[in-house]
This record gives sequence, C-alpha cells and structure tokens, in this order.
Amino acid sequence: MDKLAPWFEASRNDHMIVFQHGHRFVVYLGKEAADTIETVLDVIQQSEGCEAALGNFSEESRPVAKAIMHKLRSYGILQDLSQRGAASWALAAKEIVGGEMSCEDIETKENQVKLIVISNGTVPDVARLLAQENGLRNTRWVENVAEEQIFDILDGEDEDGLIVYSPTAHNDRLGAAINRWALSRERAWMQILPYNGGEAVIGPLFIPRQTACYECFRLRRRAASAHGKEQRVMDDGDAITFANSGASSWNSPAESGIVWSMFFQLLSIEMLDLHSLPMTPLRGQAHTVCFDECGVAVEHHRVFTVPRCPACRKPSLPMPQPWTASDPSFESDEKH
Repeated sequence: MDKLAPWFEASRNDHMIVFQHGHRFVVYLGKEAADTIETVLDVIQQSEGCEAALGNFSEESRPVAKAIMHKLRSYGILQDLSQRGAASWALAAKEIVGGEMSCEDIETKENQVKLIVISNGTVPDVARLLAQENGLRNTRWVENVAEEQIFDILDGEDEDGLIVYSPTAHNDRLGAAINRWALSRERAWMQILPYNGGEAVIGPLFIPRQTACYECFRLRRRAASAHGKEQRVMDDGDAITFANSGASSWNSPAESGIVWSMFFQLLSIEMLDLHSLPMTPLRGQAHTVCFDECGVAVEHHRVFTVPRCPACRKPSLPMPQPWTASDPSFESDEKH
C-alpha cells in the first residue's frame, strides 16, 4: 500500500510544483501539470493507498492519475509504508538506506539485535529510554562492574550479543580488560566514551583480526594529542579514585541524549549489514562529539591498526632505526 513518504515536503506556485528532501528536488513545470498532480496528492491522502485512490477517479482520468503515481513512486515520493507495526525508527532507517530493504525487513533485523551494555558505574537513564524507542528491546544492562569481575561476566553472556562498553570516564581500566577478553575469545565489541569536557567518542566497533583494537585506538589517540606524555600517564598510570561527591554525573542529560541518540542511529545502519556500502559507520571508525558555545560539532575518524600494537599484533619487529647512519639495532620493544 503506497503512501506519500513523510520525509518529503511539497510546495507550489502558479506554474510549478516542487518536492524536496534534503538537497534533492523533484520539479514539475506548468500550471496544468501542477494542478493535476496536486489533485492526485489530495485524493491519495484521503484514501487508503494508491489502489484505493484510483477508484476515486473517472475512467477517463484514471490512466493519467496512474501515470502520475508511477512517476512519483519512481522518485521515492510514494513509498510502501503499509507494514503493520512498522515503527518510526524503521521508517527512518529505510529513508537512509533507500529502497534496498522494506520497513518490515528492517524491523525484523533490529528486533534480532542483542546488546550487552557494560559499565563500571551506571548508564545514563536516557540510554534506556532511547533503546526502547529504537526497538532494541533485547538489551541487557550490566552496571558497577569491577575489573576483576569482567572475564567471568562476559563469559556468561550470550555469544550473539554485541558488547557495548559505556564507562564513566575515558581512561577507565575496564576497557583494557574487555579488550584482552575480546581478543582471546575473538568477540566484537565497541565503546561509547562519555563527554569529558572536551569530547565524547562513539565507536569504533572493534572486530578481532579485522579492525584496530582498543589498544590501537589509545595509541592513535595519544599520537594525535598535543599532550601525548600526559595522556600516556592517564592511560597507563595508577588511577586515583576521588571521594564520592554525591553527583552521579556532571554532564547534562542533554549531552548524554545527543551522544546515545547518535549511537543508536549509527548502530541502526551498521546492523543492517548492507553490502552496497563501501564502509559501515562503526566498523573500525569513531565519531567524536564536541559541545561548545557554538553548539555541537561531530567529526568522523578512521582508526587504523597499529603495526606494533602490543595487544593485537605482538610483533617481533626490530626497534625503529634512526634516520642518521648507524649500525642496525635489533633490541626488543617490550616496553612500547
């Protein structure tokens, strides 16, 4: 049952009717064409789909109305939105991926997704609300996890579930422990690092043997930082726990809402596993979200494997050689 796609807008003047979605315009010229198309649109909106609408036209005008509907369908202005139970998140995903999948197929895939959200503290309440609204009802929330517990907890989880690490701080030690577990079990997982006054980070989705690992991410982040030495202390030093201030979080629910909304939108495309996409949005890729006086800024980063990563590569490569002439050195690089 085809209906007008809700993501299109339409407007007209005396000699033109225009449809718009994003930066794409569909234009029909001529007063007679604009009048006819507007009439067809009115009848469609008052009917239960295009087939029912055709019955409201005379036998003489029905071929014209049918031709207009066919043209509107070819431009995506008419869509099959009849699947019972199709939710708004399925419609939104269909609008992004185009005609490759129906709303029913998208809804079925998303209902099959199982998430296991792990945190060393508590996950923002807005994350639970957004998981429900996005149809991800098979989500398990595991909070207040200590480093020494993580292997036992993850070994007891469903093998089909996607592990999502949501710490209370960027440099929490639990991420390194999850990385060791994931590499030893060859399990995919990903991270959502909260806003820390500078940025929040969504992703990457780490897949052993296919993408960079968590340690690669930390090494790349450190190399790109203007404060590499200080960041190394934050990553690898002995963490100091502050006394409980009584506040569960200092960032606002609005910031958490934006970060988690972006995560579910990216995940909705990732989980469809569309072979037509050259790269999926989370596999080996991270998105940073920054908040400042100008608003919200989002940047996309590809995270490449570090050839000398001590966690996922463990190479027996010689030490990097100096640029000046000298005898080759083959000392081990265990401390790197």
